Amino acid sequence: MSISVDNYLRFYFRFVRPNLSFLAQQLHELVEKRLAEQLRAFVGMTAFEELCREWLLVQARTGKLPFPVEEVGSHWGGGVQVDVVAINWREKAILLGEAKWQVDTVRRPLIKELTEQKTPKVLKTLPDEGDGWQVYYAFFARTGFTDAARTDAAAVGAILVALPKLDEDLAQ
Repeated sequence: MSISVDNYLRFYFRFVRPNLSFLAQQLHELVEKRLAEQLRAFVGMTAFEELCREWLLVQARTGKLPFPVEEVGSHWGGGVQVDVVAINWREKAILLGEAKWQVDTVRRPLIKELTEQKTPKVLKTLPDEGDGWQVYYAFFARTGFTDAARTDAAAVGAILVALPKLDEDLAQ
């Protein structure tokens, strides 16, 4: 199943199906209000993260990542969740990324959280508890990054991708 079909079905079962009764009664304003309350979170947790993973695949195909990518997904384990992960098992290389569909620009604490708190937990879930693995970072944001976040990201060589860049690269 393609990403677009998955997202359509997710949207249908999250917003349309539970409101069929209201839609049948033509209570469109009520349904719109319910949708508006939850749509931003829905997009951030589904479509935006998937688009970020797709962006990684595109960059990998064109050789624009620091290593060839074998798998792209997310990480849930070891007491930590990471939105976007690309990995090459043979080369012991992993890219960890966060995707934020928030109204505010991404701030320094997000960079620190991934690089200092989440990374050691992810490494412990890898073979040899991550010994000998090279870690890279990417951060994706709807509205961009603060100067402090950019500084901290640059210190670890992170890739920063704001929505316009993501859109531009995926449109090619």
